[in-house]
Amino acid sequence: MIGLAGAAFNRDKEQEMATGDKIELGRYTLVSQAYTEDDNANYGSRAALLDVYRNGKFLTQLNPEERRFKASEGQPVHIVAIHSTLREDLYVTYQGLNNQTGHPIIKAIINPLVNWIWIGVLVIAFGTGMALVPNAALVTVQVPKAEAVAAMEKQGMQPVGAGK
Repeated sequence: MIGLAGAAFNRDKEQEMATGDKIELGRYTLVSQAYTEDDNANYGSRAALLDVYRNGKFLTQLNPEERRFKASEGQPVHIVAIHSTLREDLYVTYQGLNNQTGHPIIKAIINPLVNWIWIGVLVIAFGTGMALVPNAALVTVQVPKAEAVAAMEKQGMQPVGAGK
């Protein structure tokens, strides 16, 4: 439930970015360092190299990419770059090029508490597994003798439902 509640606080920003431009989103600053284009036998790709800063301190580099596979007539596939923590996930995608300026369009998304959804799934799976494990200890139960029936027969009575 904690992970699902975090979805109410998602934030995103999409921006055209030339080399050296910045996106500021929450505690994160993304700075574009370089862009590449590649073409091979299976697909053509465009990618961005972004430095990620959190609260002004360098954190990591992310490399979102867009691929266009030749077999599917150039249908774009976006390869997401992710920085994940228990607190939040930072997703960065390369959305394409602005045809007028030739600059890439980058989209950054902050999804809080996503990992708590996965932790919840593990807790449920573990709990289910524990519930399915049989008890290891044998329990012995004393079964009383049918003394009452013998006493009834002595007096000439029969249990209910027994007929002669």
